[in-house]
Amino acid sequence: MTTLLLPARNDGRLCPFFLADVVLISCISIDTFSIELWFVALKRGCRAMSLCFRGIVPEDSDMLLRWRNDPETRHNSIHTSEVFPEEHARWFHRMMTVDPSRIAVAELDGLPVGVIRLDWNDERDSSEVSFTVAPEHRRKGLGFRIVQLKTEGLSNVRVLARVKVTNLGSRRIFDRLGFRVVDRIGDLLLYARDPGDAVLGEVSSAFQVVEPGARRVSL
Repeated sequence: MTTLLLPARNDGRLCPFFLADVVLISCISIDTFSIELWFVALKRGCRAMSLCFRGIVPEDSDMLLRWRNDPETRHNSIHTSEVFPEEHARWFHRMMTVDPSRIAVAELDGLPVGVIRLDWNDERDSSEVSFTVAPEHRRKGLGFRIVQLKTEGLSNVRVLARVKVTNLGSRRIFDRLGFRVVDRIGDLLLYARDPGDAVLGEVSSAFQVVEPGARRVSL
């Protein structure tokens, strides 16, 4: 009998399931994202899938441009205009050469599913987070997991996020993770989580178990 640990609760805790002649699930409270993980794991030979992060590589350029110009992404972005290839190429070159560690691509079982960016101030005591989930992987709980895993270790600094009032999905994510609204400028809400604030919905480090050969990067 093989025991695998996968995210299986809305609060981010891990629960085991067992693979033998039948599958015995030890958790009753599960979400759609967890069910998808279980069945994909079964179809792929009963291997636990994991969300991990890697640095950007040149081959990511076209993918990131496609995600950025997706209509829903543009609608929820601070700058809603379409980004043209030449402008994107200059931005991507700058990210690759000046500070590539500020951006990480999230991968689920080796498949890119999102990107997250942390912009630090000069004193390195505050960081602004922004993220995008690949259009084809939205509404699976991945946005929450991505932000959660990349910010849960930042308990000693102030973490900020600017979110449009109409972006209810991102607002729910930051609310669940213990951020609070500290300002509003027009249609933008400024969320903040300060040192000492409770980090809600913490995920056990076991969730980040990565299969051999996977790449990681710490921002």
